[in-house]
Amino acid sequence: GADNHTEKASAVAANNALRDDGLLANERNLNDDLALEKASKNAKDILLNEAAHIVSDAAALLKSDSRLAASTSP
Repeated sequence: GADNHTEKASAVAANNALRDDGLLANERNLNDDLALEKASKNAKDILLNEAAHIVSDAAALLKSDSRLAASTSP
């Protein structure tokens, strides 16, 4: 589906960002660098999204269970 395509694009962008092409900054094609930067910015950060979901779930759980919230607060 669309998520699989996005994940593949993210992996390609990450791989390209880490690959050393052996060129100096002034020897690279600026359009290629800009396209790579744009792809990296648009790529989904799966770990960040998962962390946000975990924090959201924890906050909802604490909000709904006052006894649990009282036992976890300092």
